[in-house]
Amino acid sequence: MLPSAQTQTAGETNRSRLDRARLSFLALIGVIVAMAIICIAVAVLSSARRANEVAANSQQLLIQRAINDHAERALHHLESIALTPRAALRIRDNFNLAWVDRRVGQWLQNFYSNDAVVVFGADDQVEYVRSQIPPELASADLHGGCWPASR
Repeated sequence: MLPSAQTQTAGETNRSRLDRARLSFLALIGVIVAMAIICIAVAVLSSARRANEVAANSQQLLIQRAINDHAERALHHLESIALTPRAALRIRDNFNLAWVDRRVGQWLQNFYSNDAVVVFGADDQVEYVRSQIPPELASADLHGGCWPASR
């Protein structure tokens, strides 16, 4: 073999080694960049999921607070009706169906748009019911778990 051919072959071998080294280095950089992109995507998705959970919990608390506030106001209005001396006389002492219908049933339905108004007597018997629900749909047990029995 000619010495010039050996120099050329050695140069090509060195060049091919250098090319392989560059390819290996570029492959390593590509893997690192791909892993970084995957980590960033996972971090963004998990933080978005966590932000959604926090927002949902916050909205749920706001809704609960609004429902509780509405219930408190309704109870105060109901107390303003039921705790007057006239109401005590016509509801508890000497039950007056016409007065209860006009002053309690109609008022609560008009003011609060209640579907049903129920008055229980001292013996937990239903004394009065005013309902906007058709009778065929109103099959709820008034003494069941959803209605508190007064004692």
